[in-house]
Amino acid sequence: MVKRSEEIKTEELEGFKGGKGKVYLTKFITAEDIDGKGRFWAYCRLPKGCSLGYHKHTGEFETYYFLKGTGRASDNGNEVIVTTGDTLVCRDGCSHLLENIGSCDLEYIAVILNS
Repeated sequence: MVKRSEEIKTEELEGFKGGKGKVYLTKFITAEDIDGKGRFWAYCRLPKGCSLGYHKHTGEFETYYFLKGTGRASDNGNEVIVTTGDTLVCRDGCSHLLENIGSCDLEYIAVILNS
C-alpha cells in the first residue's frame, strides 16, 4: 500500500480533549490502514500556548516523539518538560496532557496502538 501525499490530509482540532487552542494532525496511517490494530500514526503540530487536555488511554497506548519545540507534559500526574529528541509513552490505563510552553510550534510524531 502506498498513500500519496494528496491523500493525506491535515485536521485542525479546536480544544482537543479539553485543551486550549488548536492542534493540527496529519494522519499518515489510520485505523483502517492497519486493520484496527490502533488508531493512527501522525505528525502533530501544537502552536505556541496551545495544549491537549488531560485524558486517559484505555485498551491502547500512545507514544510521542518530539521533533521540535518545548512542552510541558503530565505523565500520569507527574509534570515533565519535553523537548526535541525526547519520547513520551502513555501506557494503557494511564493519563497525560501536553502543552506548548516554548517560543515556536511544538512538533511531534504520535502513534496510538491497541494494547
